Amino acid sequence: MRFFTLLLIAVLLISCYNKRQGIPENKRNYLKDAATVPLGKCFHEDFAFMEFAHLNADTVTKAIAAANRKYFGAAFDTPEIRDSIHTWLKDNYFSKKTYEEKEWILFDKVDTTRFTTGYHSVYGLNSLGIDLMYRNDICYTEYLGSKGVYEYRRKSGGNWYSQDKTLVKVVCDFNIDLTYTPHWFIFSSSQREYYRITLRDTASVYSTFDDNYYRENLSAGAHSSP
Repeated sequence: MRFFTLLLIAVLLISCYNKRQGIPENKRNYLKDAATVPLGKCFHEDFAFMEFAHLNADTVTKAIAAANRKYFGAAFDTPEIRDSIHTWLKDNYFSKKTYEEKEWILFDKVDTTRFTTGYHSVYGLNSLGIDLMYRNDICYTEYLGSKGVYEYRRKSGGNWYSQDKTLVKVVCDFNIDLTYTPHWFIFSSSQREYYRITLRDTASVYSTFDDNYYRENLSAGAHSSP
């Protein structure tokens, strides 16, 4: 009987351990639709090449860290967590890597710290024992003008292929969706949570679509996706 009582107390303590700081439980967002609100057509992994005016691994890491503190508490904003997020953004998102991992050349000068091909837009803190996922989405909101056409070459099968890319400037919303799944414990009613933070910036976009495509879609108030 004594063993059962001690076991029950231990289970209750473990169940309560999942309580965290951050926003109060009655203000937490359990609606999946909140992270997928209709924002028009948005980019995921396979969009055109982009160079942001201001966003880079540092600024996005700071925004995610602020969201972690707001929604989950200071325990979710440790140096280890920040370093993990920053490494992902620097090495796999704000980079010239592509899914196909083939050599390519864009005949224009770009700042690689603010440049992305959308190589790896999803990341989780599973390695740190936290089931918290981040996903980057980009939605164009306003067409600002054309900046010309640049040659693009891509290597495939040992041969190089040339293709023109139109360069346009746009205003875009950089959305970061946060999905948190609390650890399950006996007597715990914790639910999966969804949040979104949005960073607005201007960007130069290299695309196979001509500038008329962006002008027509964005001038009509629609978000565009090549």
